[in-house]
Amino acid sequence: MLTPTEDEIAAVVDCYRRGWLTQGPGVRDLESALGGLFSCHARVVATPTAALHLILRVLGVGSADEVTVVERRRGEDLPSRRERHRPVVEEVTGLLDGRPAALAGDLAYLSFAGPLGLGSGGAVLTASAEQADLVASLRSHAMTSGTWERHHGREETYDVVDLGYNYRFDEPRAVLALARLAALGARVETR
Repeated sequence: MLTPTEDEIAAVVDCYRRGWLTQGPGVRDLESALGGLFSCHARVVATPTAALHLILRVLGVGSADEVTVVERRRGEDLPSRRERHRPVVEEVTGLLDGRPAALAGDLAYLSFAGPLGLGSGGAVLTASAEQADLVASLRSHAMTSGTWERHHGREETYDVVDLGYNYRFDEPRAVLALARLAALGARVETR
């Protein structure tokens, strides 16, 4: 775990003063920042395990399906896997260093534990807006609208449309992640 800087502490304190603790503007800003870094849609979730679970749900993987785990990604393997209609899911935590990176697979996930020192938290990354929307729904009990939309008058109520989960990411860690992500980017620029 990284020792927080004064700026990081101030960002988290400001978050608590605003009173928004789950799935608010900090989460949206973090998703936007990650999406910009990886040129994709990003949805943050409570843990990397939650990210993997949601990816399996998005892909429709069930108990009768075969999942092949490959230790190392080899670029030449990707076309053959796609020709056999097998989606490629990659773990990209090592690419989270403040520099732009491209996804090689169909979906990806990352952990905030190592590079951002948050102890937990993760993200699902995808080029598909539909997959990103499904992840966003499933991480929040599969509700048709979140608290943010209802609080800001965009929706009055919600329906639960699928089996969903409580995989939401909290605001204090989102603003801390944003501050640390910016610091990673600043370190890269000074190299």
